[in-house]
Amino acid sequence: MNAKLTLLAMLLVGFQFAPVHLLSKKLKRTTRLMMQERSTLSGFVTEHNQGALLRRLFASDRRNREAFERNLEHYEKLTDKQAAGGYPSSTC
Repeated sequence: MNAKLTLLAMLLVGFQFAPVHLLSKKLKRTTRLMMQERSTLSGFVTEHNQGALLRRLFASDRRNREAFERNLEHYEKLTDKQAAGGYPSSTC
């Protein structure tokens, strides 16, 4: 009876391994494809976020440069007027 039980157990375990082996290959392939798609999406989101950050930084840089140029222009006008005698030297 032990021999029959052992043979039955080996037979059942063998039948279980075949579908598991086939399903594991399919699961690995599906998992690999999902990881590739997730990587693509992650790269897209990362590039989009970095691009948005760079756009904000450059826009900020442009605004800062424009504000600096306005202040510089105002300063130059003041110094030109002072040089022409329009303002006393203590107003700068």
